[in-house]
Amino acid sequence: MDSLVTIPELTLTSTAKKHAISELTISNIVEKFKVIPNLQNLKMNSDLLSAICNAVENIETEAHKLDKKIDKKEIVMSILQQLFVLNPQEVDITSKMIDFLCENKMVKKIEKTTIGKIKKYLPSFFSKKSKK
Repeated sequence: MDSLVTIPELTLTSTAKKHAISELTISNIVEKFKVIPNLQNLKMNSDLLSAICNAVENIETEAHKLDKKIDKKEIVMSILQQLFVLNPQEVDITSKMIDFLCENKMVKKIEKTTIGKIKKYLPSFFSKKSKK
């Protein structure tokens, strides 16, 4: 009799939708970084933090296009807390490091149009070089 039950499609509220997007983003990025050998040795590493910030900034999902109000800093902090055990002092330092990276334009959005132009230009550039 349970097989006859039909569940209607769910329509998420703005808050629930943001939460779902954030959790999916976090889990996807955490899985990518977990493959790094001896990751625990990079706990407070600025290069790793920069890579995580840039990954969050450049993640491509339809949901992110629909909702620009996701707190990316909060996502980065959640990723770090899943990868490492951070004490309150480390959380504070990491938060300040993220602010520094953002204020100094070290977290950059890669534009699709720029990538497309580079991909189109490089083959023609190399074919011209080989003909000479």
